[in-house]
Amino acid sequence: MDLDARQRLLEIMARLPDADVEATLQFATELASRRDPLLSSLLAAPAEDEELSAEERQGLEEGLADQRAGRVFSSDQVKRELSI
Repeated sequence: MDLDARQRLLEIMARLPDADVEATLQFATELASRRDPLLSSLLAAPAEDEELSAEERQGLEEGLADQRAGRVFSSDQVKRELSI
């Protein structure tokens, strides 16, 4: 697709009412998923409805507490530490 067609699409999207933007996004996602097997699989996957275990909830709370306390590392720091 040429840049002109993409620009026209963006201009049309900018004029759509909010209610139509969501429907258009769903349509575009469906089109894209047909060309991307991973995205297609993710979109077709059933919703996760399993309850978290007490251990999983505790781990999440600990992670959030670390984040709030500033005990975090950037992805660049992790890459340097792991030499990747």
